[in-house]
Amino acid sequence: MTRLDARQEAVIRAQTYAGPLSPRQLRAETSLAHRPLMAAVHRLERAFVVCEDQTDDAWDRPLHFVEREFPDLWQQAPAPEVAMVEVLARLLDVQVFATTAQLAAGSGLGKRVVTSTVDAMARVKRVEAATMEGEPAGWRLTRDETSGDDGATSGSGIVRVLHLRDPLVRPRLDELAQRFEGREVLQYLLIDDDIQGAACGHWRIRAHDVEDVVINDELEERWREETIEAVRRRYPSPEQHVLACNGKPL
Repeated sequence: MTRLDARQEAVIRAQTYAGPLSPRQLRAETSLAHRPLMAAVHRLERAFVVCEDQTDDAWDRPLHFVEREFPDLWQQAPAPEVAMVEVLARLLDVQVFATTAQLAAGSGLGKRVVTSTVDAMARVKRVEAATMEGEPAGWRLTRDETSGDDGATSGSGIVRVLHLRDPLVRPRLDELAQRFEGREVLQYLLIDDDIQGAACGHWRIRAHDVEDVVINDELEERWREETIEAVRRRYPSPEQHVLACNGKPL
């Protein structure tokens, strides 16, 4: 992070002279509205300028300067170029295959940065160009760079309920948003080793129902009961209920 905007400067100024402050206290100190304030805070968190005190489960936790809480961190940190290579290598190890756009979405790095970093990795043979049916050209780790898990014992044939920011979801958020357009997705569903469904409804801080479990039509007959059961375990009764599957009431 090379330059701060006015809102980020206001947050740092308040933290310097009155901190540590919680978001609620920061709002009073800076006079910023909640949304622009939290956008500035989240950007500073991603840049490792501030961090949350997560010693309890309170909602309104104070923020601290990273350099004060972890004074040795910057001495241990790798160079930015090395860190970016490691982030992309780990992401490819999990995803097996990813396009440049998916790597940018999954890593949070800009597309231009990802392109130059992947090109550099290809030159030293850490990654290689690859194709998958139905996907644009992309990348995979070279055989020497993979973790060695060929997936034979990865739990094929099970359903997983995934957070919206799960590493398996993030690189595909644009594609998934189009696939489930018009629906409020609570969580995505990994069915038989691919994201092929979603638990939909209206999110609330308190317990809330899943209004519809959406499964790809060709999978419904085989996976319907197992998928509904997985979602019910994530949203247990009697506080929460799964109301429908592919529009059919349960």
